Amino acid sequence: MSNNRENAYDLYHEWKAWTEDSFGVGRPELHAAYASLLRRHARISDGCAIDFGFGNGEMLATLRASGFRAIGVERNRYLCEVASRKGYDTIESLADERLPASGTLAVVTAFHVLEHLDKK
Repeated sequence: MSNNRENAYDLYHEWKAWTEDSFGVGRPELHAAYASLLRRHARISDGCAIDFGFGNGEMLATLRASGFRAIGVERNRYLCEVASRKGYDTIESLADERLPASGTLAVVTAFHVLEHLDKK
């Protein structure tokens, strides 16, 4: 991945105007929609859940409020630092050894992620 692309991830929170105060705070209808998806599709209602590309943390907050241990994967270091200060476990890469084994996860989510992947 080029430096320009990595710099874009590093500044993504600025472009979106996401701050520490707004982390995990979203429109109530968004949290309700996420919670509804969890109720319909999660096989259990607790355990470890991972959200890929957690961005401003709306899904992390919904996972936590729904009883899951929420872990976030995000390339933006600032967002990882903010999430950590808010008490979430975060990792920046799938290569991170702290990534839970797939058999131990109750829920895996990835909203607004595919549009960031290269076609290669």
